[in-house]
Amino acid sequence: MKKTILITLFMFFFLAANSFSAQTQPRPDYLDQPVQLKIIGEIKEGEKYPLIIFLPFTTGSAERYFEHVNSHIGLENYFAILPQGTAQIADYLPDFYSYLLWFEKRLMTDLKEILKDHPIDPRKIYINGYSLGGDLSWALLIRQKEMLAGAFIVGSRCSYVPNSRELKYLKEHKKRIVLLMGDKDLPDRVKGMENASRLAQKNGLTYWYWKFEGEHDIPYQELKKAYNLLLGRENSGDAVLPDMPR
Repeated sequence: MKKTILITLFMFFFLAANSFSAQTQPRPDYLDQPVQLKIIGEIKEGEKYPLIIFLPFTTGSAERYFEHVNSHIGLENYFAILPQGTAQIADYLPDFYSYLLWFEKRLMTDLKEILKDHPIDPRKIYINGYSLGGDLSWALLIRQKEMLAGAFIVGSRCSYVPNSRELKYLKEHKKRIVLLMGDKDLPDRVKGMENASRLAQKNGLTYWYWKFEGEHDIPYQELKKAYNLLLGRENSGDAVLPDMPR
């Protein structure tokens, strides 16, 4: 009798554990809302302009990230895309891949319509983000490599793993990747970004990686340099990084 009860309890907990692990987090409601398009500066008829996608970080919206970094970008006239919502850990864990696919579908659906209706230079579409936004930027640059010209990534694990075909495309088309990490950030974040840097170096990608003094922060003192590199302004004095691999 005791043996039967123990077997029954074991089966109950086994099935319950498997049922729980098979579940994923629900799709966030904010992904039902179209992205916000901002026009920065003056848009003149007959000209085309860069577009920069700003992504949310955990407990922070894309709008909040944009407010932090906008004054450091160095562009007077451009378009900005800001997805809706304030991301929480429960939105993207334990199943980051599902969240990535949901986020990608929302963003790309809206981006394709925006490109039809606005004078955007298709060679100058960039993506950037901090923490979760950096992880999404890394993944989306790889997955949407034909559309995006480069990514600026801060304090991210860079967890998405590209295949050899994707790496070859990034190399051949000189997609620009700027990676920044606080020297006192969590070890798993540091390790993840260092792995991405080694992968970029091994495959001959166009990239820059360096650490700044700090923890899990947005490095304001480094932003101007980072955006110069992302946007192809290496001739600027702020973008001189003689020891950085490319």
